[in-house]
Amino acid sequence: MALTYKIEEPGIGETTCKITFTNDEPFIEHIRYIQAEFDENGMYLSDPTLEIVRQLGNGIAAKIAKGVITPTANTEEEEE
Repeated sequence: MALTYKIEEPGIGETTCKITFTNDEPFIEHIRYIQAEFDENGMYLSDPTLEIVRQLGNGIAAKIAKGVITPTANTEEEEE
């Protein structure tokens, strides 16, 4: 089981990042939105956001391992 992630940085005026977690076996795509981190000038901070994503990923990996997060019908169709 290898879990990877892709971070879509917030656009102008947005405060959230879209995170797509992808697990290889079983194949699962899990999308979450998190509050992005910004400095006092409103500049996006990727390092603190990345740390949040890593922690969230650990929880998602554990839930996949326990069967709490499972492949959806859409995910299973993508495999075929």
